[in-house]
Amino acid sequence: METKFTYISVDDEKATHLILDHFFKSFPDLVFKGHFSDPLLALHYLNENQIDLLFLDVDMPYLNGFELLDQMQNRPLTIMITAHAQKYALNGYQYIDKGVIDFIEKPIEKERLEVALNRFFHYKKDLKKSNDPIEKILETTSNETIQVQKKDKWFSIFVKEIKMISVSGNYVFINTINDEHYSKYCSLEDMLNSLPTEFFIQVNRQQVVNVFQIQSFNKDTLNMGKDTLGHEILIPISVRRRTTVLTLIETIKNKLTINN
Repeated sequence: METKFTYISVDDEKATHLILDHFFKSFPDLVFKGHFSDPLLALHYLNENQIDLLFLDVDMPYLNGFELLDQMQNRPLTIMITAHAQKYALNGYQYIDKGVIDFIEKPIEKERLEVALNRFFHYKKDLKKSNDPIEKILETTSNETIQVQKKDKWFSIFVKEIKMISVSGNYVFINTINDEHYSKYCSLEDMLNSLPTEFFIQVNRQQVVNVFQIQSFNKDTLNMGKDTLGHEILIPISVRRRTTVLTLIETIKNKLTINN
């Protein structure tokens, strides 16, 4: 008998519930338990019932998504939904210990939702996992892949191997830890939305980095190691993003042992 997992969605926008209902027709392992447009009613339900998965909007009246998480007694695994994923990425990371496993940006796309759900199923079905939520995130991320292009051929590369991403025109260019170079026809925003928001962060208008690949940093610059010629790869941090970037790095350093 297949294992079934229960879920609810909490969002003050009816459209989100309808989209999730439509997408979940192809996921028979998920059992619907309720939609909530009022976060206070959702909090009461969550404190009285055990569910496996919570889809939670960030921006809601009376009680936002993070405030609801703070007040919950039962803590299901949670996928956050927001129109401003990068704005809330830092807060999302800080809530990993409270069950947040992914961030999805509105409008919700089926492919991105599938990535988040596969991550959820991976957690629930593998009983040998570490009890450390961050270690779970790292382990799952290590198995995720993304399709990229090199010359006229397509390749599937591991997300964990991406060091940094840059944009030029209509293409993004991916640099890996092995100094391989790939490209993809999409915007930097679309690329960022396809990656785990816990570990990839935009540091200036044109570049995104894997936080775990940062070798050292100061308030102005990230050192991403050396290229094949031995030159240091230095990435500028924009003034507008400086506080978010540096705080995220410090948060991760406090959670894990990272050699900077």
